[in-house]
Amino acid sequence: MLDVFAKVKSPNLQGLIVWLPMVPGDSALAAADLVSAEKRLAMQAWDSRRSIGVALAKTLHLRRPAWDVYLVYGPGVEWVGETAPMPSFWMHQLGKRAGADPALRLVPAKLEYEVRKQMGEQIGPEPGTKPEEACL
Repeated sequence: MLDVFAKVKSPNLQGLIVWLPMVPGDSALAAADLVSAEKRLAMQAWDSRRSIGVALAKTLHLRRPAWDVYLVYGPGVEWVGETAPMPSFWMHQLGKRAGADPALRLVPAKLEYEVRKQMGEQIGPEPGTKPEEACL
């Protein structure tokens, strides 16, 4: 995700990275060590109870807490109450047990394309489409 922030230069682009304890060794300290000082392009938070992951799992219709997910929201979207808002677009790196759509598996170029689209940038054809398909 940080690559997208490095490539998409817009003062309107905001990001939040929420770290959850999902595998042995996950901790607030370990999460902080993963992102170098040069790449602090998004706000970060530690969710020791996985409450954000559980809330997002409900919104995204997952069977497990949401983690390794990349959510894209349009301008002005706010999380009000207990239910997380549905993103305009999302991708993931989850296994089959989570119940996520395999068609939404992370493709970095596609994620960047969708972020640029939300930012209102002039963009070419969607990654993975042939030029003739983009004209249809």
